[in-house]
Amino acid sequence: MKSPSWWLIFTLIGLSLTSCGQQKSSQEIQATLQQAATKIVREVQINTFHLGIPLKTYLANESNLASQPIAKANYTKLEQLLAAGKWKEADEETYNKMLEVGGKQQQSHLFRGELIGVKDVVNFSCPDLRAMDRLWVKYSNGRFGFSVQKRIYQNLGGTKEFNGQVLLAYYEAIGWKQKGEKGKWLLYSQLTFNTNAPSGHLPAGFGAPYCVAKTESEATRCGQRQIEMMKLNLFFSRAEMCKI
Repeated sequence: MKSPSWWLIFTLIGLSLTSCGQQKSSQEIQATLQQAATKIVREVQINTFHLGIPLKTYLANESNLASQPIAKANYTKLEQLLAAGKWKEADEETYNKMLEVGGKQQQSHLFRGELIGVKDVVNFSCPDLRAMDRLWVKYSNGRFGFSVQKRIYQNLGGTKEFNGQVLLAYYEAIGWKQKGEKGKWLLYSQLTFNTNAPSGHLPAGFGAPYCVAKTESEATRCGQRQIEMMKLNLFFSRAEMCKI
């Protein structure tokens, strides 16, 4: 939907107020204008939600963004879970949405993230990535989200080039691995699903080289973590390209 020009809207409102109510006080006119402005902003927010971009970005680039593709998935349930502080359920919903966007069927698997391949990561929908990230950042007050994870990775020296040492430092920084060469990798059940977790700890549905296993013996069946580390590196490159 094409948004009307801001100056035209306020001009029409001003003319209407002038012609129909000269007796109104300046305070009443100001209040009316504020109500109209709030309604307009809300409408723009609603109509740009599925683009997965901030309102200010949309307004600054309206002509270029109007024709961009919208998100493939619906994130109403994810927003409800995040708003309710149900972090584990929200993490699982995020992973399921990533599968949906990639055209994958949800199914039982031991190794978290194995259903999302390299090709899926490289071609992941930018509007969907932005939409999920925006919700995570909003409801965690900037503590969780893909953009938060990307910033931590880059601050540690991460680039689009694969660097195993940087990735290991990243896993330790966000609490997916205990510190030190012999530090243990956390199982999915051992993650912290609340805001006491380290910054960037969630979402963890994709990118963490650990199993969805309940015991250490089950975890030994997961094999090497190198492939998942490589996919995470590509994921951050995609996130940079999608400007999150």
